[in-house]
This record gives sequence, structure tokens and C-alpha cells, in this order.
Amino acid sequence: MASLEDSDDEEVAPQSVANYFFVDDDESPISFSVLPLHFDDGLKQEVADNAVFLHGTTDGGLQKVYKQVIGWKLVFEDVEPKIMVLSKDKKWISLVKPRNS
Repeated sequence: MASLEDSDDEEVAPQSVANYFFVDDDESPISFSVLPLHFDDGLKQEVADNAVFLHGTTDGGLQKVYKQVIGWKLVFEDVEPKIMVLSKDKKWISLVKPRNS
């Protein structure tokens, strides 16, 4: 039987983030549209020139999220389109609700 052990070295990537916003490496607000757009066929735009970070919450607001992101895509699986960003560790994160300005 496999055991489930927690590792302090391994961070669990959130599947979705609410109350999100993006900043650059100077903590200035920035749009995720500066990131490369990824397509389902594996094609993507050129790499972004500067670092972009996702701020937000997950688990109903219980956990804060701060992740560097390197790309984005638009998914049309459900009735409503879904925007997802790609974290630096190659995990897709769904954007649920933007932060109120």
C-alpha cells in the first residue's frame, strides 16, 4: 500500500485561483496578455521579455497564491470559455474571478 507523505520541498500547485491579479518583477500591475499565448496543437507565441507573477487565493480564500507564470490559453470545454495560465513549473491554473479594482 502506498503511503501519502507530505514533503516540505514539494509545493502543491493550485488548480484554480480567485481574486487574482498580475504583477511584474517590480510589483507593478500588468496584464497577462503580455505572456505568450499557447494553442492546443502545441504552438505558442514568443517568450515574454519580463517576469509575470500571479497573485490570488485558492481553497475558498484560505490560501494565498504567488506564482510566476509563463503563458496563457483560452479553453472552450464548457459553456463559458475559461482562461488558464501556465506556471513556471509547467502546471495549468484556471483563473476563476479577477480581483475587484
